[in-house]
Amino acid sequence: MTQTPQYEETRSTMSLVLVVEDEPMIRDFVCEILTEEGLKTQAVENADEAVDYLNAHGNEVALLLTDVRMPGSMDGIALANLVGEKWADIPIVVMSGHGTPGSDQIKPDVLFIAKPWTITQLLNGVMAQLDRANTPLESISSTPR
Repeated sequence: MTQTPQYEETRSTMSLVLVVEDEPMIRDFVCEILTEEGLKTQAVENADEAVDYLNAHGNEVALLLTDVRMPGSMDGIALANLVGEKWADIPIVVMSGHGTPGSDQIKPDVLFIAKPWTITQLLNGVMAQLDRANTPLESISSTPR
């Protein structure tokens, strides 16, 4: 894959993407895609490991990318909601092949991507969330609708 210019500005302002996925092949593939675009990644197998990582390195995480279904004490929805409360400045992308979560399950600013996704869908979603997180509030509020 070649690096696309539209992602360069966002990439330079971020630390890393925390990837939470219990399927090793998918986890490795996601990390490879993101790394090839110049992003740093930290991969963990479940939400419990993600919380441990965030407790130690939350200030370094630029985005949480999580699957919904995984073993452990919580699923990806619960993880997304916890991160939204405890680390509110971290944008979140949730992915799942088991249906779209209801609006009562995840916060409105969480992006959902259905599996199977394309590489473009994944990258566009991740970059959009990172761009949104890096846009000053006055720019968002003054954008015409």
